[in-house]
Amino acid sequence: MKALDFNDVLIVPRSSDEDILSRHQVKLECDYTFCIQGDVSRDVKWSGIPIIASNMDHIGTFEVAEILSTFKILTCLNKKYELSDYKQHDFNINYNYVIPSTGTKKEELDKCISIAIEYSNIKFVCLDVANGYLKSTIEAVKYLRKNLPFTSIIAGNVVTEEGCDKLYEVGADIIKVGIGSGSVCTTRTLTGIGYPQFSAILNCNDYKIVSDGGCQNPGDIMKAFVGGASFVMIGGMLAGHTETGSKFYGMSSLEAMVDKGIYDSYKAPEGTCVNIESRGSLESTILKILGGMRSSCTYLGTKNLSKVIANKNNQNVHIIVNRQKNEVFDGK
Repeated sequence: MKALDFNDVLIVPRSSDEDILSRHQVKLECDYTFCIQGDVSRDVKWSGIPIIASNMDHIGTFEVAEILSTFKILTCLNKKYELSDYKQHDFNINYNYVIPSTGTKKEELDKCISIAIEYSNIKFVCLDVANGYLKSTIEAVKYLRKNLPFTSIIAGNVVTEEGCDKLYEVGADIIKVGIGSGSVCTTRTLTGIGYPQFSAILNCNDYKIVSDGGCQNPGDIMKAFVGGASFVMIGGMLAGHTETGSKFYGMSSLEAMVDKGIYDSYKAPEGTCVNIESRGSLESTILKILGGMRSSCTYLGTKNLSKVIANKNNQNVHIIVNRQKNEVFDGK
């Protein structure tokens, strides 16, 4: 069976009984209720546009969160921030649209827990590990679940149903899906490990998932939702802007390891660094992304993104293609 990336598929449009006169009518905000480990007394409710800015060094920043929160879009803040940093931005950011992130080290976990406890309007924390299949990842989820009984835990990364099963069983509510699909990730060529992103979503969509990586344009974001993602995380699409800078690198790259003072000779970098010509303001790109998503919803016959997501295994149809666009003028 061939596994599929976003550029291998297109979404099939459909007719609808809804009266859609303008893309302006399309509502991208979704209402979610996450029942923590099946306990209705521990519901986590969240409303917003289910896009997440990645916790990469120049993407998951308070400056980005300040902009995206005005659009009701989430930012997964990078791991370097301390509780004191959050307190400095109390008046600029709605923390309902912020996700603290952590690795598996106890000091990182404890810092993340303290931030989530301090801010009751923080609904999610994210355990971000390149290899979500490790025992240390499982133990970290258990630790977060024990100490944050009323917070929704995002954990990953995995690309198979088996990986989702193990993370969910120990306390994860939302599974982060994607290995090697990022624009500055070299895991696939260095290790031979990975899974094409669209098929990885299909593998895992029995769970609430975050599709992490592989999106090059707004159409890819919609393909992720059609495939069954509840949230879509983006990094490269937000890089190179006035607010994110020209330098963009993977979080397992040599640049990232040196920056954090954790480079060891036994490690091979699994990411690269690129310099991007300025794309202008971040807001202009966000508006383009949201505009593309609204248009896609109209082609799918609905005024609500939530209906697209809810219909992942029903009305949404994708087809495999040899070419997704006419490239005759590309590069001219």
